[in-house]
Amino acid sequence: MAKRKSKKVSVPVNDCSTWKLNSDVLLYLMLNFLDDEELWAVMHSCQVLYTAGVSGYIAQQGTIEIYKPDHLFSFWRFISGRGRTGYLALRGFRFLGNLWYGEETNYLWSILKRSINLKELELYTDTLARREEYAVFVGALEHLEILTLHGPYDYRCAVTLELLRSPVVKVNLSFGFYDPIPLLANFQQSLEEI
Repeated sequence: MAKRKSKKVSVPVNDCSTWKLNSDVLLYLMLNFLDDEELWAVMHSCQVLYTAGVSGYIAQQGTIEIYKPDHLFSFWRFISGRGRTGYLALRGFRFLGNLWYGEETNYLWSILKRSINLKELELYTDTLARREEYAVFVGALEHLEILTLHGPYDYRCAVTLELLRSPVVKVNLSFGFYDPIPLLANFQQSLEEI
């Protein structure tokens, strides 16, 4: 059998302008084949990749859990980096830290008021007590399905539950000695688990 000669094809190394890759494919490759360090490096190479990477990473994580107030700043900076897509991708958020008055309350407020697609939210009741707007904002969430509130009862918890019009399916309330059942009247059509 005769040996075939292969023809060499020369592609200029620096000319990538003709290479095309669908952004969905690129995002899939970024999120599934790069470790976190490599992902951050790629995301910081341009604004488009950063924006796509933030929303993709958050969507892939499911629920974001933050246990310390100082981590709020890092997460806020990450999700706020460029554009609003990270906030829109956030579906679950648990802040389980003790929040004192200060800059951290502003970061939490910023995260909560922009994450309009939240389906799951978990907070300590004293977090709701830090700002009047927290109860109003949580009450305005339209897609919330799972709500968990821990800690002593505060009237803002009642305000939150009265304002909430989402189709809440699961509620976990631990108010100590206060009976939260009367506060759940808004959810009688959708509630499946207490």
